Amino acid sequence: MKPTWDDIELLIVGAGTMGASLAQTYAQSGFAVGLLDVSDEIVQQGLQTIERELDGAKGKIFTPKEVHAIRERILGTTHYPEACKGKNLKLVIEAATERLDIKKDIFKCLDSLSASHVVLASNSSSLDTNVLAAATK
Repeated sequence: MKPTWDDIELLIVGAGTMGASLAQTYAQSGFAVGLLDVSDEIVQQGLQTIERELDGAKGKIFTPKEVHAIRERILGTTHYPEACKGKNLKLVIEAATERLDIKKDIFKCLDSLSASHVVLASNSSSLDTNVLAAATK
């Protein structure tokens, strides 16, 4: 059964290669995961990437039933308010493009919409995360 946004425990911001991979990995581990990006096209591309990876693993790593369950644990959206207001959301991982201005805007938005107990994290490999943290309250 597909989760609702209230079921989502973990949100990935950025549906590119890294974001899709993170969403898939967490869903494989049993988490209900949200995948958020700026356009429906990018979200759909991320979900299609996950589909291809799971199709390749079906019958080799996962049973068809397990693949179905993994797929069902992932929701995609372009709407920050919808993605950030879930009752069970605990962790947001930003995996957007490596541009400081974009990441700072994302963190400001996440900070304003997410509950105070939600952990905001970045998957950045090259930017100073202290600068991103300074964008939050």
